[in-house]
Amino acid sequence: MAIPPLPPSHDLVRLIRSNQKETEEALLEYLRQKPIPWNYQRARSLSPFAYAQEVPLSALKRACDAARMPQAGRTATWDVLQLVRMAGKGRSLQCHGMDDGFVSIRKDLSVRVAADFYFVENRRATVLWLQPRRGYALTNRQLAIFGSLMRIALVKGNFVDANLEILDLSVPPDEAERQVRRLGLEDLPHVSEAEVTEGLQCVADAYDTIARMDINWKELRQRGKPKDRRDDQGDFFRE
Repeated sequence: MAIPPLPPSHDLVRLIRSNQKETEEALLEYLRQKPIPWNYQRARSLSPFAYAQEVPLSALKRACDAARMPQAGRTATWDVLQLVRMAGKGRSLQCHGMDDGFVSIRKDLSVRVAADFYFVENRRATVLWLQPRRGYALTNRQLAIFGSLMRIALVKGNFVDANLEILDLSVPPDEAERQVRRLGLEDLPHVSEAEVTEGLQCVADAYDTIARMDINWKELRQRGKPKDRRDDQGDFFRE
């Protein structure tokens, strides 16, 4: 069985460690996990309508109830959409889809970075990424790295003057319930573009090393435990 795909960009940043050996260990542990039987894609696709208050809550609830996923997934999706709607309440904004961006690591390898949408408020465009997970969410430093990826990949062309926003809906440490955090890069620790590039290169090198190992991935992943994390396909592309 071929090695599983690399994780999406927002999970990839959590695998960056101080050296390649530790990164390999983190990536191997990630690859052995069995994905849970639902994801947050329905929440992501409906979030622009919730944020801009474009449809009533009853319509959003019907869309959640119609999703083909376990009840736990429908409940989590509904929780997320209510909080997204709350974050946009009382504001005048318009939400729009946007194309993915890419960050090149080396000549044959790029990482795709996808925003959920962009919105216009007071004539200013802002690129938004939704962090919908209750747990297993990115730390502030990891959010800063992902925000830097967004800036490199997405804030250019027609969006060169756009702001960035991360809407984090996770449960903070020592808390019991989700909290809404609207974060810009200025709210997060500073990371340089060189740090981001070196971190991605470390993960790519670790992946190349693991790919050369003689591993029965089907058997390995059957021994793994599901975690609330795989909500997108892998975002690495080889040319």
